[in-house]
Amino acid sequence: MATTSLPWRGILEAVMETHVPESTLIHKHKSGRVFLTTAHLSKLIQDWLSRINATPIELHAPWLEKVNRNLAHAHSLMMAFTTSRFQVFRPLGDGLPAMLCFIAIIGEALVNAKMAFKAAHLPQGFSWSMIWTAEHRDMLRAEMLADGWCPITIEYLTNTTNVSSLKHALESEPPVDGKYHGNCTDTSCAAYVVDTESYKPRHVAGCVEELSPSARDYSSSGLARRSTLDRQPLHPEQQRRTQQGNQDDGADLHEAAAVLVLDAGLQHCDSTNPSGIKILHVLTSGWMRPFWTLQEAVLAKAICIMFADGVLIDLATLIPPTQTMLLSPAPNRPSSRALPAQQALQVRRLQAGRRGAIAALEEH
Repeated sequence: MATTSLPWRGILEAVMETHVPESTLIHKHKSGRVFLTTAHLSKLIQDWLSRINATPIELHAPWLEKVNRNLAHAHSLMMAFTTSRFQVFRPLGDGLPAMLCFIAIIGEALVNAKMAFKAAHLPQGFSWSMIWTAEHRDMLRAEMLADGWCPITIEYLTNTTNVSSLKHALESEPPVDGKYHGNCTDTSCAAYVVDTESYKPRHVAGCVEELSPSARDYSSSGLARRSTLDRQPLHPEQQRRTQQGNQDDGADLHEAAAVLVLDAGLQHCDSTNPSGIKILHVLTSGWMRPFWTLQEAVLAKAICIMFADGVLIDLATLIPPTQTMLLSPAPNRPSSRALPAQQALQVRRLQAGRRGAIAALEEH
């Protein structure tokens, strides 16, 4: 998308209270055309975080108040543009969606980074999802569907993640889980539908259920305290027995040293992949689908996930340091596989919930 002006450079300068050279937000192609870029956004955010950390804490509250005021102004402006379906950007033609994403990514980066302020009052959040008009959301769904994403995963990502996380997902290939998703809809994944007569998965063309040898070895050796090998809904009698045993299961999970997650979909992801790719696979895996597996994530002292190469990784270690998360959603370069903050926060909330549940059990 070509551009000769950068009206949104002003919001960066107003919020961060520093001069932002125009060259940091544009890229000149060898053809002579000029394009907007977020390639240097993380450097701008990093410099801002350094100045925040170097500022006396007693000055954080008034500075944060000004930051929120400027962000609120930019947010209100974008909300006003929605009434005309962003008509002001229509001269950009096909470049309109890219411009909206560019603005949203800048907004999300600033909102995310301002968590570094040490202020007593609760932080003020700003969602930039207003850019997803029905027209743009349909375009995004069509693009992801053409790239091979499962329709229900598309709905999950477009409804639970921010613009930066969606950008990260689109730059990544759809997680391979060895299943055929051609018959899936936005409300149901055919790969996880069971035969009500036998209560076994209804295998469809292209479905691959094989686990890696290392996963089979762990499973057969008895080392797995719990496992989730393509979990499916239980037979009614099994459901009854499971409900009766839920309390005992919770105690078992609390006493266990760790939960070993063996998921067929994760057997297509190596442990050597960047953290963002691994988290994307975990969040869209079969293990994350059944509601009743929540007790494993909440009650377990540790969750170890086995990847395709047989390496076990503690779920907690997939969460980057806070300082790194504050830099997201502004990776160092467009091709970066850095973990977007919202994906990391989903895992962090999972960890926090687990610690709270364990503490409650210990009190009793």
